Amino acid sequence: MPQFSRRRAIVAGSVTVLGVGAGCLGSSSDSDDGPTDAVTADSEIAYPEFVDDNATYDEPMIEYENRDVQFSLYAMASDDADADTPQVQRDLDTNGLAAFIAPEYGDDESLSYHVFATEQFVDYADWNVIFTDDDEYIEDEPATFDELAHGVYYLMVTPRSEGSITAISNTDADTPPADDPESVSVGIMKGDAPESDESVPRVRFITHGDHSDDTRSYEITHDGGDELEGDYVYGLIDDDRIENPFDSDPVTEGDSASFDDLSEGTEISIVYDDGKTSDELVSVSVD
Repeated sequence: MPQFSRRRAIVAGSVTVLGVGAGCLGSSSDSDDGPTDAVTADSEIAYPEFVDDNATYDEPMIEYENRDVQFSLYAMASDDADADTPQVQRDLDTNGLAAFIAPEYGDDESLSYHVFATEQFVDYADWNVIFTDDDEYIEDEPATFDELAHGVYYLMVTPRSEGSITAISNTDADTPPADDPESVSVGIMKGDAPESDESVPRVRFITHGDHSDDTRSYEITHDGGDELEGDYVYGLIDDDRIENPFDSDPVTEGDSASFDDLSEGTEISIVYDDGKTSDELVSVSVD
């Protein structure tokens, strides 16, 4: 995920950003307007039930057997946006901004993304689909949603390349979310699947950055998943190590680490190291 300044972002963290590929939807009873059987009467996306293989979803990560790829969903809103951070979730029976993105591999191995959203999300902005390649914004197109079923709206997106991120945003490729103080986006990140290591905790983090003309600060918050033993956690500000910046043991959901008086370009990381395994859980570049 590109590094966003002055924003609230939901980031998937665990060794690397986790999730893995999803599967073929060809066996579902898709109509010309989208997979209507993907939406229950309660406006919930029946995922992974509406794909025909062994996909699993552990918010915000999608895991899929027999593929060496990974997918992770995210949502963000800049501090100046007149909206709360949208939610990425299967339950779309809500009055808020919410969406869910499901990857699909076709019989020819081509990749597409099924985007489901609430009416409130669709009506919030003139959305664009932004495509990236190696974290460079390369192209955008209008995001045209159609009503699918039970108040859920639908859009299918075909990635332009094997780039890591496709986003639904109220900005465009000429003014990507990182440069717009009022940007709101949901997106999906694609990468290589890490080797499974049950000894490494699976954790989600929220990162929130703020800056004035002279100073910058960042806060990283445990937003769910496994507890972290405090003695095994440290932060890095560039090459400077800070033992357990959360100042909590264990580190659990809601605990935050704050980093102040930062300079532009500073790299912040949270690392897990139990003496046997050392992995970066989340990293942020200060803009």
